[in-house]
Amino acid sequence: MPDGDTRRLNLLLLLQYAEKYESNSDLGLSGFVRYLTRTRDSKSSIDSSTGVSEYADVVRIMTIHASKGLEFPVVIIAGCGKKMNTSSLTDSLIIDPAAILGAGMKRIVAETGRVFETLQHRACRLSIRDSERAEELRVLYVAMTRARERLIMVGSSENPETLVKKCGASLCGDKTPSPVLIKKAGSYLEILILSLMWHKDAKLLREFAAVSESYTYNPNFSLNVEYVTSVSTGEYITEDEDAVAPDENLLRDIEKRTSYVYGYSRLSGYAAKMSASSVENSSRSLDWYFTAKPDFLCKNDMTPAMRGTAAHHFLEVCDLDMGAQSVEKETKRLVSLGKLSEVEAAAADKKMLERFFESNLFKRIKNADKIYREQKFTIAVPLGELNSDVPKEFSSEKAVVQGVIDCAFFENGETIVVDYKTDNVKDEEELKRRYSGQLSIYKRAAEEIFSQPVKETL
Repeated sequence: MPDGDTRRLNLLLLLQYAEKYESNSDLGLSGFVRYLTRTRDSKSSIDSSTGVSEYADVVRIMTIHASKGLEFPVVIIAGCGKKMNTSSLTDSLIIDPAAILGAGMKRIVAETGRVFETLQHRACRLSIRDSERAEELRVLYVAMTRARERLIMVGSSENPETLVKKCGASLCGDKTPSPVLIKKAGSYLEILILSLMWHKDAKLLREFAAVSESYTYNPNFSLNVEYVTSVSTGEYITEDEDAVAPDENLLRDIEKRTSYVYGYSRLSGYAAKMSASSVENSSRSLDWYFTAKPDFLCKNDMTPAMRGTAAHHFLEVCDLDMGAQSVEKETKRLVSLGKLSEVEAAAADKKMLERFFESNLFKRIKNADKIYREQKFTIAVPLGELNSDVPKEFSSEKAVVQGVIDCAFFENGETIVVDYKTDNVKDEEELKRRYSGQLSIYKRAAEEIFSQPVKETL
């Protein structure tokens, strides 16, 4: 019959589905037929047989668990040198799977943060280790008993000579390894070396371990130990005379991707977002860098910057009319309302504030058509306007600038921008030069907010 093996395997698979359905349902054959009909109508998939006969001349690759109940003439167990999983033994909280010892926890000394193992934790850890090692041995037994004629076990080690010497020294002349050695073994390969060290055919192991030949025994199976340090690919790979030419389109695509250079890498040294207060002339930054007084020389432990911030906050929250009448009374009122702290009230320069309320600027603000205080903004500014050393081809790229306009007012329909400063300078022009960068940003922001040109920045 064509594809007889595949048809037979599919029938056996159908039988497995029927047995599984029967174990979970009591509707019998008619219910199983309806289940198959619904599966077909809903276009759900049912796995079919792989079509490989049990006796097919192929190499099967499977896990040890999947090999249970199967036998093969030749079995290769790979990866014997892989370390056994012991991650569960390092947890701070572990539970004995046998439910005899309960749970074990590590102790932490709160004062020093030191962590150490308690007696209960160690007991649980040893119990878990014994349980897991017993399971590993059962799995290894399953793998080794799948072979009917020949068993090949392959394992690697970074330093095989040291591993074999360690095993030979641990045996201390005993023909069979003690349970303690098996429990401490870190891999299947170590267990195999411990178990086969005295086999009459394991002379190579005994030479590595430098142990005596007097303890050898002659079991009812032969053994061949090979030590491979390198493998020549020529033994397994033959030259293909009809080699396929590389895909030129794919090569070009790979070359294009691997040679890619980010076009804006030269801008990595420039900020993409900044505050308006950081936009200052570079010359001013160096000229005034070392002029600030240290804290211990400042009056009442308040730096000039802190006093300036306090005065700024006062102008932000005060009632301009009441402030013009009496700065002292307005300060006390703001403190009582919680809008100004006691520290800020003490730090604010009252005489400077009084001079402000007596100035022509305040008179213009008082008589303005409309006043805007603490106007927040976020604008995009070309990098070329913020940094003079930006490459010309990138000067039009935008940076985000955020800030707050202290005060803006309309005078005869025209916009005036005011930025409060408390610096000690000789004249107003010096102050404008010092903060020309900020004023230009405030001017641009006000023009975008109010949709009209700014007449003056003060």
